[in-house]
Amino acid sequence: MFEGIYNNASNLSALERWQENVSRNLAASQTAGFKRTQFSVVSEDGVQVAQGKHNMGVNRGALPKSTSVIDMSPGALQTTDKSTDFAIGGEGFFQTQGPGGQTVYTRNGEFHVNNQNTLVNQNGFALQGEGGPIVLDPQKGKITVAADGTVSQGENQLGKIPVYSFGNAATDLTQVQGGFVPKKGVSSSVVEKPQVLQGVIESSNVSAINEMINLITVSNAYQASQKLITSHDQLMGQAIQTLGAPPVG
Repeated sequence: MFEGIYNNASNLSALERWQENVSRNLAASQTAGFKRTQFSVVSEDGVQVAQGKHNMGVNRGALPKSTSVIDMSPGALQTTDKSTDFAIGGEGFFQTQGPGGQTVYTRNGEFHVNNQNTLVNQNGFALQGEGGPIVLDPQKGKITVAADGTVSQGENQLGKIPVYSFGNAATDLTQVQGGFVPKKGVSSSVVEKPQVLQGVIESSNVSAINEMINLITVSNAYQASQKLITSHDQLMGQAIQTLGAPPVG
């Protein structure tokens, strides 16, 4: 009975983490280029007990362990016809400069021109070209971006936007505000033949419907585990009363 209480209490903890994960995915579902986090639960004996579906209420006699992996599958491409919106066809990431000079990689190609005439994203991170930030000339009109990332205004080339890849982006990168940063010891490589699309952005790969289903699943699972804990507690109370009762006569 104690084991049942401990196992289901551990279930509740894992379900709370799953709910937090789903909430983060839903909150960022409208953010261009966002990659959802896939949550799963594996028992101590190595058996997967939850991944988008719930069967955690089954007492396997082993405590669950939660894990999360970034889902790097591409989102749908949306045409915006905005000259500072970019998307990447195929693998790779744009490189931006985050706070304190930190390098942040992103699939979010929704950029705009700030008051220093520099291409930045919604977080204010500057898009990095081969020679540094891409700075526009306000007198030269709209920019054009070739498939290889070359940025031009009229006949003037302003720079080139490189696209970077990783050996296994899902495990090599850590998700942060505005994109991803490489884990310690991980380095990027430049994609030799990138496909940069102008006037297009990549949507997030979050399915709001699936995440809402996951929220319902988590809620039902939480209630089931709570009921099991209550049941085990009642059985334990009955056992204590029976075993501890004084002999009759």
